[in-house]
Amino acid sequence: MRKIQEVLRLAHEQGLGIRAISRCINASPSTMGDYSRRAKVAGLTWPLPTSLDEATLEGLLFKPYKSKGSQRHLPDWASLLDLNFAIRKLLTQLNDRPFKKLPGSRRQLFESLGKPALKPLPRSAYAYAEWKKVRVNIDYHVELKGHYYSVPYQLVKRELDMRYTANTVECFHKGKRVASHPRSHLQSKHTTLSEHMPEAHRRYGNWSPQRIIRWAQNFGPDTAKLITHILTSRRYPQQGFRSCLGKDRHPDPSEETRSGGRYREPIASAH
Repeated sequence: MRKIQEVLRLAHEQGLGIRAISRCINASPSTMGDYSRRAKVAGLTWPLPTSLDEATLEGLLFKPYKSKGSQRHLPDWASLLDLNFAIRKLLTQLNDRPFKKLPGSRRQLFESLGKPALKPLPRSAYAYAEWKKVRVNIDYHVELKGHYYSVPYQLVKRELDMRYTANTVECFHKGKRVASHPRSHLQSKHTTLSEHMPEAHRRYGNWSPQRIIRWAQNFGPDTAKLITHILTSRRYPQQGFRSCLGKDRHPDPSEETRSGGRYREPIASAH
């Protein structure tokens, strides 16, 4: 209970002030002042009626909050539209009204100072962007929601700041942008720029594991089986391209050495 009766008794019978009452009741002076104001608003006098117990007194001074409920009434849109039109007319008059202590008006001040300082709006709308920390994998790609984007291979194992929007993905290293890609939502796919690749990978940029396997099938099932084993045994298939295509020779599928309709020159090396 709030000890309201005791507070009122000390104030009227003992004539104590707010601070003295707060020390007696062991409450803050602001609380005692609030009790006193509420008692005056309620019109309470001392002594209190005998029928007025502490619970009734508390309900009289501290009325329960009545919730308006969760349902909200929709505004009268027609009335709001009319009101906005009326406000617009008044704003025109307000902006053209001369200042009382300064020369000119709000409109003249805007035309002379504000308007010349305005800058054109950006050509493209503001795009909300999010940021995240990413670490460059050994294959010089970083991951965003299941898709992988390339960065310069020199940044392998470095931590980058990624900024991504609905349409673009950018990577920054020490505040400098090092990569920018269109956003893709294809899962487990890669977006790779050739300039991000090391020279050894760039030389095989036109090749893919599927293309190499299809090419190897022209030499027979054993060659295709060997090529498939080399590619699948590496953590990244690109690491096996050199072994598949030979260390110093990079043949083109259009170049064929045939004898009786079959290839004779093996193209695969297990080195």
